[in-house]
Amino acid sequence: DFEDISEIADYLISTGEIGPLILVMPDGLNVLGGSFYSNSLTPDSTDVFGRFEDYIVNDVVNYIDSHFNTFDSTFYRGIIGISMGAYGAMRLGFKHSDIFHVVAAHSGPLAFGEFIENQSGEKVLAKWIRQGLIYENGSMRIPSPLTRPLPDDERPLTSMMFAMAGAFSPVVSSNLGDTLNYDFMPILPLDGAYAGVLLPFDTLFRIKETVWDRWSREADIIGLAETYKDEILGNDLRIYFDCGDSDELHLTSQTQALHSKLRELGIPHTYEIFHDGAGYPEERFLAGHGTHLYLRVRESIDFAVRAFMGEG
Repeated sequence: DFEDISEIADYLISTGEIGPLILVMPDGLNVLGGSFYSNSLTPDSTDVFGRFEDYIVNDVVNYIDSHFNTFDSTFYRGIIGISMGAYGAMRLGFKHSDIFHVVAAHSGPLAFGEFIENQSGEKVLAKWIRQGLIYENGSMRIPSPLTRPLPDDERPLTSMMFAMAGAFSPVVSSNLGDTLNYDFMPILPLDGAYAGVLLPFDTLFRIKETVWDRWSREADIIGLAETYKDEILGNDLRIYFDCGDSDELHLTSQTQALHSKLRELGIPHTYEIFHDGAGYPEERFLAGHGTHLYLRVRESIDFAVRAFMGEG
């Protein structure tokens, strides 16, 4: 949906900037529009919307190594992502640095704490998300996907919240619970039950701590950096990430927050907040969520190849 990644790689190879490489682009979409490259599991390990982490780390890696002329070695394997894929790349790279030597991420949700703010002693969704959800749905009520199916290009924030909830707090239940307060949002009918999600906020957009704690503990990239610090350092994971300074999803601050955390943890990394680039006049092309990606992917591919060559 962004740029033709193969054309970028072919150009870099043709100019001698990088050597030949194999690019693999697995599909991370599910019924909610996006898997966030995670295993969608209930606390008792029931699979709800797919085991996409297992799919990438086990199935895809093993298939490529058994069917193509790869260097079957962690040192020559990287993972790169954009937006939701940026989150997925960081998640899988941090958790599986024994499988990936390089991780690169462009414009990703990398620090969930930036999604919330304190208001009169309460934690609530950040103002920009609240306003966006109200605008997309016409009221304070976020309709169930059963009554208005997702994904919906006209409701990107709503789709994002349901997709994240499907990845990080899925539910299977025969009791619909209090759906008016988002205690459980049914999505797919099952035999005698429903598959759905727990949203991490109520109808007033106040944070529901039990759900949010699970997101923070099990899914936040900053939390994963803390949990897997020793493995990341021990395996010499090479890390690159960037974001535009005018990202309309407010992900610039998340990129900066992750940079601060990695620096605090002593984890080496390369990061950039960019505002322009050759061919993109700044006054006409703000560095937003989906802009400048031709230039940024060139950066990440070059970063990966240099790491494979033992440089940097």
